[in-house]
Amino acid sequence: MSGASARAAEPRSNRLRVLVLVDAPCVSRYARDLIAWLEGEPEVSLQGVWYPSDLRLVAAEGGWRGRCRGLIHRWDARLARLGASADPGLGLARVSARQWRSCGGDPAAAADEGRRNRPKVGAAELPACDLLIRAGAIPDDRVLPLARRARYGALGFDFSLSAPPDLGGLGFDECLQGEHQAGLVLYALGRGLDEPWVVRRGWFQPHWTLARTRALLLSAALRMMKDAVEQCLRSHRAEGGAAADAAGERWFRQVWPEGPQAAHLRGRELPPALNPRRVEPVPLKALFRYMGRAGGRIWQKIQDGRKGRQYNWQLGFVQAKHPATIDFANVQPAGAPGRRFQADPFLVPAQHPGDKPVVFVEEWAPRRRRGHISALEVDVQPPQGVRQPPRVELRHLGPVIRTEHHLSFPFYFRWQGQHYLCPESAGSGRITVWRARRFPTEWEPAAVLMRDVSAVDTMLFESGGRWWMLTNLDRTGSTLVAPSRDFHSELHLFHADHPLSDSWTPHPMNPLRIDSYGGRNAG
Repeated sequence: MSGASARAAEPRSNRLRVLVLVDAPCVSRYARDLIAWLEGEPEVSLQGVWYPSDLRLVAAEGGWRGRCRGLIHRWDARLARLGASADPGLGLARVSARQWRSCGGDPAAAADEGRRNRPKVGAAELPACDLLIRAGAIPDDRVLPLARRARYGALGFDFSLSAPPDLGGLGFDECLQGEHQAGLVLYALGRGLDEPWVVRRGWFQPHWTLARTRALLLSAALRMMKDAVEQCLRSHRAEGGAAADAAGERWFRQVWPEGPQAAHLRGRELPPALNPRRVEPVPLKALFRYMGRAGGRIWQKIQDGRKGRQYNWQLGFVQAKHPATIDFANVQPAGAPGRRFQADPFLVPAQHPGDKPVVFVEEWAPRRRRGHISALEVDVQPPQGVRQPPRVELRHLGPVIRTEHHLSFPFYFRWQGQHYLCPESAGSGRITVWRARRFPTEWEPAAVLMRDVSAVDTMLFESGGRWWMLTNLDRTGSTLVAPSRDFHSELHLFHADHPLSDSWTPHPMNPLRIDSYGGRNAG
């Protein structure tokens, strides 16, 4: 039976019925990606894409002010592409809604700017659905009556960008103030709830350009929305499509539990959401201030290039009984041979009496433009005086793992009496574990844990009789928009029977943590 036939034969009542609300007949690439993903999910029945005909969005500003805004945004979009390996996916281009079904009217007429036969959003006109997704700047008071009819309520984010390009100042304050993080909130509306129920929240690392920051935030919002729909699918699958016995806030707490990804954020100020209420344009004066700040950043980069300034990571050693007692003023730099860049050190204590500790590091070779794994032997000399710290000397043993792609973060572990390394190899699209043929200089591939993934900084450990994997995944490559290569924010957990397994089970609440300050295992 073909995939289409199998999907048609599946009982409709067992599939999650989803309805998408947009605010205009044209949608952004992020809303397009969401709708395409919903149409491709075998357990989802997309009821249609609806938009209100009477919604009045903020009109684009005309005259010289409008021309200045357009000029600034075009200049900023060009800056966002500088140094990027691909289009950062600004999401400013709109995609016609005629590609999607529109319940209650002809799709071509719905997308036509002639504004005829538009399906109007009304509680009596919308088809029945289990989940409502707001993918546009539609106010809460318009969505709440519809959300109360849906079993799982309505999920709220704003993917529209159908208003002016500076819709709601998304990411603007973070770029203007030079903030290190920008926050997002995904929330649900439904029956019995006086306030929106937070489903997921997270903090992400913004870029210094506004356009790429918005691309990163919208891409992160898209991933969070997909995770929430999959979370809803698990609840729907567990009840077998039956009607909910409970109602109100208690039911919402069961369907949308605050998972581990939000537990560490308790007591922290709630980050601003992509809120439809924030549709007022950013003042032109503030845009000029941003342009001056971005110009200063470019000038600084030019000066660094002219004067040959570069930032190289190096190793340092300090003696301490506990990490909390480290005095960083006493750190001894360990100069790398030549002009090598060294980072991600993993210290392996001496294995036998008379042996010396070994440090595995990422070493960046400027000529090859990629990193490899090197080994350093540590020799600790006794202190020369009473108040002098021990002197640390390193002996470079040379590269121990070198491939055609970049390697870093050589995570070390032992299993069944053998030495293993799991270096970061996102360029290969795999997570590979290496076994020592002759410790510490000779290594061979032992197992491929995952394929077709973009993962960095993988850690393996045993607990409770099972092996667990903590890794940072970049999931933007699976979207229609250009990948943003965000490895900093999302921490994922998997488990298996043994560390060389090629079948790892994901934790149901992945990603466990969404926070660029502490979501990455390194860096």
